[in-house]
Amino acid sequence: MFDIPNPLWGYSGQQISKYKVENMDDPFLLSMVTKEKWLEAFDKGEFPLRMFNS
Repeated sequence: MFDIPNPLWGYSGQQISKYKVENMDDPFLLSMVTKEKWLEAFDKGEFPLRMFNS
């Protein structure tokens, strides 16, 4: 899925992406790691592969 910011709405791609992660309720993604770990990875700008085994 792609979320492309509309410049007329005043939100950046970073803001939209952070909102999506903060409000995630996808059972599959949340079964891999917690929402807190997803947010931590988002803030670092990385995919949480190392967190899957924690």
